[in-house]
Amino acid sequence: MWTGLANALAAHDANQVSPPALFAFQQAMRLAPKHPAPPFFLGLAYVRAGEFATARPYWAKALALTPANISYRGEIASRLALLDRFLAMQDTPNAGPK
Repeated sequence: MWTGLANALAAHDANQVSPPALFAFQQAMRLAPKHPAPPFFLGLAYVRAGEFATARPYWAKALALTPANISYRGEIASRLALLDRFLAMQDTPNAGPK
């Protein structure tokens, strides 16, 4: 429920991780510290806010918390890999198409 509330608050606040949204995500992570959903959705909220570097550790944590035999693990890994590629392109000067 805390994760759902946090998502709703972030969406309501123009896709920004407002203090109330962050509090709700933190509560979700505190109550379910071994579940990948709260850090994944906090990372997603940061991506939606354009805060890509801030999102990265949350997606990495979500991946680390996801068991190898879970069907959605590949989706988290793919998103994290795409985010890493995007961040690497931002760090490389003149990384645009040639």
